[in-house]
Amino acid sequence: MLQIKELVEVDRRFQSSINLQLDLQNQKKIDGYIATKSSQIIMDHYLDNVNEGKEKATILIGPYGKGKSHLLLVLLNMLRNRERPFLPVIVSGGYENLNQAFFMGMIDALKREKLENIIPDSYYSKAIEKIVEWEKKFPDAYHLFQQEIEKLHWDEDDFIAQLNRFNEKVLKEFQKIYSKITFGAKFQPLVDTLAEVLYKEINAKLYDVYGYDGIFIVFDEFSKYVEGHDKETFSRDMRTLQEMCELANSSSRPQLHLSLVVHKSIKEYGGILPKEIIDAFTGVEGRINEIKFIVSSQNNYELLARVLQKKDKQAEEKIEHIKPYYANAIDSQQLQCFEALFEKADFERILVKGCFPLMPLTAYLLLLISEKVAQNERSIFTYLSSDEKGSLYRLI
Repeated sequence: MLQIKELVEVDRRFQSSINLQLDLQNQKKIDGYIATKSSQIIMDHYLDNVNEGKEKATILIGPYGKGKSHLLLVLLNMLRNRERPFLPVIVSGGYENLNQAFFMGMIDALKREKLENIIPDSYYSKAIEKIVEWEKKFPDAYHLFQQEIEKLHWDEDDFIAQLNRFNEKVLKEFQKIYSKITFGAKFQPLVDTLAEVLYKEINAKLYDVYGYDGIFIVFDEFSKYVEGHDKETFSRDMRTLQEMCELANSSSRPQLHLSLVVHKSIKEYGGILPKEIIDAFTGVEGRINEIKFIVSSQNNYELLARVLQKKDKQAEEKIEHIKPYYANAIDSQQLQCFEALFEKADFERILVKGCFPLMPLTAYLLLLISEKVAQNERSIFTYLSSDEKGSLYRLI
């Protein structure tokens, strides 16, 4: 008796989600990317922007689970492996402010690429140098410093670690302590800590000395950053973002590209976000080009078919002789949900044979249910390819 496992081989590469920061050098996940017509259009758009030096500040809009992060993972891998590469920088929320987030994204990128030697001095590094100087040369000043941070319930190692993480609150505490130790003098080393200045300086070094063509910044999960932001400090962060967008748009050689990733346009939040946040972002909007990641229904079925791979050409021919599956599946094209979507040949190739052993209507319902109650395609792929009780992979 013919068994489904003789015809179908489930591609299990789809089951895990992508974390750009952690997966940037994960070749297995890069190799596991499968493009659709929609994603290829987006990829080509980004590559054209880089090759032609246009649309350097963009916002990628697409629902959760559509594969935005995976697409950007592959894009960044392509850009970092060119003859004149781009430095990938991943920015994330969770920091004191956006300036700090851009700082840490750059520092992490330079460390990853073994380029720590071009990290410029900053208020933070100078503060650490001053603490070391006190410890070595000025014991009274160092002892007073230790007393002051103890009052603030700081351990010295943690305090220095936070300066290394560009924690603005800790820097302000250090500045107060410095004034006490130096009888009112202000801590003002001759360096600049603005993110746009840092990126401009490092980009020039990367281009002139190390053969890079520029920097490509991705702010993944920008939606979550906006949704969880305090409205009192949002305006200041939007000024930082505006300056970074202007830096990107004005760059030529070397280039600087910035892409924000959101699951819906900021305008669509309506009453969900405070008016102050919507208004503050409006000032940035005109400097950013929207890229909409629109995945057609046909693309969704193509992805299902790619997960449910047929072992060979003979497997597809054998499916035609499986009764009553084949006749009923072919007749499904007359249903309203398929009638206007597929030509007969495409329906047979993608849904009847491609999605086997799922009936076409089963595939339709999976997509429909997932859109309403789960994380879009990601949940479907978990059902199809995970080795869990009740999964299609386990059933096969």
